[in-house]
Amino acid sequence: MTTQPQLTVPGKTLDELYEIADAALENALEAFPLGAPEGMAENKGWIGGLAMWLRAIECAEATLLLVRQGMGGAAWSTLRTGYECLFFAGALWNKPENHTRLESNHHFERLKQVGELLKPGQIELLDEKTKQMLQELAAADAGPHKGWSAQEAAKDAKLLTAYQWIYRGSSLAGAHGSQRSLDGHFKKLEDGTHEFSYEKNFMAAPIQVSWIAHLLVLGTNALKGHHQPSPPPNPE
Repeated sequence: MTTQPQLTVPGKTLDELYEIADAALENALEAFPLGAPEGMAENKGWIGGLAMWLRAIECAEATLLLVRQGMGGAAWSTLRTGYECLFFAGALWNKPENHTRLESNHHFERLKQVGELLKPGQIELLDEKTKQMLQELAAADAGPHKGWSAQEAAKDAKLLTAYQWIYRGSSLAGAHGSQRSLDGHFKKLEDGTHEFSYEKNFMAAPIQVSWIAHLLVLGTNALKGHHQPSPPPNPE
């Protein structure tokens, strides 16, 4: 990234940022509920949101592990996925009826994949068993189904700023095969020649660790805003 992100913690060393992120990770795991809001224990939206939040936590921890190993380029992908899962978790908690959109999106993406594989130029490369399986799948699950984007989920989660700044920023920085993602491995020298490197890279570590801490705080606060602990048992 070429600009200092607004969501970093100013004046902190990298070690101090690690401490903040590690504490946020511990708090997120401790806050994971044993109960549920009234009437929501079996709600598909609530349950799906919790599962998405656990995926977000896993991605956060994976990102910290990669950053500590100096694998900053790879860390952008797990960071971005963590935020994506956060958006869907928040959207499911805020609007539990969104579970139908999540399911529809699964079928939408699967049918899109199947449709491409059955097109001329692709179908000829499939063996007969696979071709038959895909054709049966397409016929049995015709829909209609609609997609559900991360941006739409972020809107329902009330996290559009995090989507525009961090999610999109992570895509540009290295979650995809972008020009910026080459910074850690490729450099053009003053004489016009090029230099390649494959070594530990901590160039973006402060930003990445700060953004992971931010993810964990956002999700933990959102969950606490909905969560009601199970009531204690009635005394006999």
